[in-house]
Amino acid sequence: AEMIALLIRARNGKEQKIISDTAMHIALAQKIAEESAVLLKNDGILPLQNQKLLVVGAFAKHPRYQSTGSSHINPSTLDNFCEALEDAAVPYGYEEGYRLDQVEPDAALIARAKAAAKASECVVVFAGLPDICESEGFDRDSLEMPEGHNALIEAVCAANPNVVVVLQGGSPMAMPWRERVRAILVLYLAGCRSGHAAWNLISGAVNPGGKLAETWPQSGRDLQNSAYFSGEKRVVEYRESIFVGYRYFDTANVPVAYPFGHGLSYTSFAYSDLAMEDGAALLRVTNTGAAAGREVVQLYVKKVDSAVFRTEKELKAFAKVSLEPGESKIVRIPLGEDAFSFYSVEHGAWVVEQGAYEVLACSSSRDIRLRATLTKSGVVCKKIDYPCQGADRAAFEALLGRPVSLEPTRRPFTLDS
Repeated sequence: AEMIALLIRARNGKEQKIISDTAMHIALAQKIAEESAVLLKNDGILPLQNQKLLVVGAFAKHPRYQSTGSSHINPSTLDNFCEALEDAAVPYGYEEGYRLDQVEPDAALIARAKAAAKASECVVVFAGLPDICESEGFDRDSLEMPEGHNALIEAVCAANPNVVVVLQGGSPMAMPWRERVRAILVLYLAGCRSGHAAWNLISGAVNPGGKLAETWPQSGRDLQNSAYFSGEKRVVEYRESIFVGYRYFDTANVPVAYPFGHGLSYTSFAYSDLAMEDGAALLRVTNTGAAAGREVVQLYVKKVDSAVFRTEKELKAFAKVSLEPGESKIVRIPLGEDAFSFYSVEHGAWVVEQGAYEVLACSSSRDIRLRATLTKSGVVCKKIDYPCQGADRAAFEALLGRPVSLEPTRRPFTLDS
């Protein structure tokens, strides 16, 4: 009876008319892509004006817009950057630059792109991580982009000083050429309207306002615990403890390419008048530039002279504010008691360590604009040390309170295999 009832419901469900505003969904997808893109670098070349434009890179016509594997879907529509230029009646030249099915440089394609770059006023290079370099089904071996993409960018830079790079991919990449290009825009995996979103951002129709949700290291050598996360190991040691991402890089003061929370705009923002009230922080943000824009104000909390090992600071709250040129707004960001607490093994509960704290109003984890100090009542904690960089086995086992498990043998098979 239950199976029959299920079949009847399924049949009736097929007869229901589903109304979907596809055009609205596509417009929303483009808006999301525009607001989440991150402008890593810009020396003033963006937004583009009326330069004679050359577009280089197969991603400009065949974008990396989503991941691969079981997450892959077929969109109802899919645009690209060259189509967006044509819709905007912008003349441009195009060179493929690399092949999507290989990581090695294609000398002939690079030579064509270099020759075309010499005859152009500005070059926009689309590069990043193709499907063969990044998927949900395997881990990346390094932070490096395909050698063919790097070689292409280096060659174009040698031929033309006005190079803008647009990156597509799902994770950070090492950029050995980043000091040579004039601007870098990260789209990540921007979905079915990445082409029109990219042109709106590059042309200035939309002002970039996205911020990095991760640190972009200078190279893979800066990843402290990569040795303990090898795919060949069957036991993974989380030796980094709480020192993950910006919590490690900022505490160990390791130079990075671009810090957590970083993101540029075509305007500028000034912070002032930081004040603390019960359960919140208030500050004034002013648009000091000539374009409307959005700023993400980030609040980090730092414990002064903590007895327990902590990161240098931790993001506890943030808020996005939209401002017209010259406009100023008071931003109130909730900051509750949990922003100052941590889980204490000693007390078996979430506690607040008594003493002084700093609240930092930042534009990124390394761009501290304002500071406020307050004192919190709470518990006295026992002194605990743990190195943020290069924890050895002894320190790791002391933190665990037990020996580290040895790598298990592959034979014989057991219930734990």
